[in-house]
Amino acid sequence: MAFDLYAIQTDITDHLETTFPNITFFRDTTPEDEEIPRRTGSDEVDPFCILQFGPLMARPRGKSIKGPRNDEYYSWIQIISVGSVGSDIAASLALVVDRLIGYKPEGATRLIPDSGQTDYGSRQYSVRPVLYYQTQRFEFGVAQNGLDGFLTA
Repeated sequence: MAFDLYAIQTDITDHLETTFPNITFFRDTTPEDEEIPRRTGSDEVDPFCILQFGPLMARPRGKSIKGPRNDEYYSWIQIISVGSVGSDIAASLALVVDRLIGYKPEGATRLIPDSGQTDYGSRQYSVRPVLYYQTQRFEFGVAQNGLDGFLTA
């Protein structure tokens, strides 16, 4: 049996990119200035999302007498919605959150919200464009995917 966290992360990313083709998603990275979507003829930034994935972690409960490969594991994803207009980022994050609640990627349990939304604004208002962001985190259990042996690169 094997755990394939990367395949689960890819499944979630593909689900979001397919569901929301009008939102730009960046996975585990902060985009360069030239990659950030901007409104035509303006310095304003269109809403975009950064997907930050967590590592595979063992739950403190759910230990198996068969050994650590049969223990319970989980991971998380944090969605960060960024843009120049607070209401735009709130709307785009609300759409993404709505489509992720209960989504079940292959090899994992359904995604459930792990923390409340947080709302932040840029503290340097002299810098243009001013950026705001909101975040939402989800947790999901990770199951062995039925492959024999260990995953290989």
